[in-house]
Amino acid sequence: MSKKFCLQFASISCAVLLVGACNKTSEVSPSKSATASARSAVTAPASAASQTVAASVARPVFPPSLEGQPSLELGNLIGLLMVAPKQNVGWDLAVDSAIQWTDNGYVDTPKWAMRHGLVRVNVMGIPSTVLRKKKEELGWSVTMQTVLPPKFGPQTIEIVPGFDGKLCFGSLYEVCQFDPLPSLKQASVQAALLCKEGYPGNETRVFRLSAAGKQDATLVVMDSGGSGGSSTTLTLSPIADRHACDKLPG
Repeated sequence: MSKKFCLQFASISCAVLLVGACNKTSEVSPSKSATASARSAVTAPASAASQTVAASVARPVFPPSLEGQPSLELGNLIGLLMVAPKQNVGWDLAVDSAIQWTDNGYVDTPKWAMRHGLVRVNVMGIPSTVLRKKKEELGWSVTMQTVLPPKFGPQTIEIVPGFDGKLCFGSLYEVCQFDPLPSLKQASVQAALLCKEGYPGNETRVFRLSAAGKQDATLVVMDSGGSGGSSTTLTLSPIADRHACDKLPG
């Protein structure tokens, strides 16, 4: 057999082997293909949309009495507690609302009268939380109060994350200090700064609030912070307090 014939035969054999190998590669069984696809789906990073959905999964609510109740955007809650023009502020303010009032009427003491309530609140969609056995959404307290005779109705309404001995403060809590202004703007409540005292993080600011169909109100935003934690307390005067700036320290 000539050398030229041998070389041609070897080239043809290699080509046949190569084609066979390619055919075997393309003939992957459906079950193996499906397994590979499933494995890819598991290991692929979650999309931004799925991460957002996961982040918004409802947590247990503390206290449990608020479970199943609607959550109010902070600005909407404040708007709810503002009153119509020429309307007096009574103890029945927001009685038929998402606020879960815990007192029968109001509590009267020698120094003041008050009415307590609990409500689910979020600030631009983000709730406060507390770490118990699991991380749980923390309810907020709404307290109407006055130092005048109760027949004149409440003077102010305190709004704060947490309640009783579980006020939002310290390393087990989140979203205790917050800025209410973006939430107010979202709720179409205008806030005009009247005065302030202190420095960012430890500051008291007084705003005049206005909204369509509502009396002007006064909102005092008190931010407190230190090594133990930080918090924000809101005090709303549904009928504007003309002397609010005079009450600031300093």
